[in-house]
Amino acid sequence: MIMYSTRNLKFTIAGLILLLGMSLFYNPFCKTDASAVADTSADGSNDVSISKIDIGLIQSMVGNYKSNQLKFVESGLNKRDAQSIWFDLGTLKNFVRQIEQNTKKHDSKINSDRLGVRMYYASYPAQEDMFTYKDLKSTPKEYEKMHTLIMIPTLKIKNINVDYNPIDPATYDNGIKILSSKGKSSQIVAKMMSTATAAQNHGTLSPPENDELF
Repeated sequence: MIMYSTRNLKFTIAGLILLLGMSLFYNPFCKTDASAVADTSADGSNDVSISKIDIGLIQSMVGNYKSNQLKFVESGLNKRDAQSIWFDLGTLKNFVRQIEQNTKKHDSKINSDRLGVRMYYASYPAQEDMFTYKDLKSTPKEYEKMHTLIMIPTLKIKNINVDYNPIDPATYDNGIKILSSKGKSSQIVAKMMSTATAAQNHGTLSPPENDELF
C-alpha cells in the first residue's frame, strides 16, 4: 500500500512538472516578439532606418558648390581643386570606436551621447612643405594645396561641443583650440599645441582619382 502511494506521488509530481513546462512554453507573455527578431541583423545589432536625402537635392547642392565656392577657389589657386573626399568604412568605424574606447578608459562616466566629430575644411600645404610633416610623407604630390577634411573628436562640455583629445584627459575640462583666435598667428598656436591630437585625415581626393562624380 505504501509502495502504491509512493508511486502515485511520483507520477503526480512528474505530471505537475510537465504541466508547468507546457504552461511556460505556451504562455503568450513569455513569447519572443517576432518584430524584435526581424529587426536584429546578422551581427546582433538592431537595424535602423537610414538617413535619406533626395538625389535631386544632392545634385543641386553639389552643383551650387561647383558653380560658386569651387570656381572661386580654383581661380585663386590657378589649378583644379578637389570637390569630394572618400574614406573607407573601416577607417571611419575604427576612428569612432577609438574615440569611445579611449574616452571610457580615462573617464567611464562620459556617455557616447556627449561625443561627436567635427569636420574642418582644410587644404594641404605646398609640395615643398608637405614632406616636412611625417603625417604627410605618403600623400600624393597631386594633393598640393587641394581641399581636404580633418576630423577632430568633440566632447560636450557645459552643453557646448568642444574639440578635445581622447588620449589626453587634461583636455576633458576645457578642450583644445584648433583654430587660432584673433590676434594670434598660426605659428604661435602651433607652438602652444606641440603635441599630436587624435584626428583623422588621409582620405582619397576626387579629383584627381575620379574626374567627375556628380
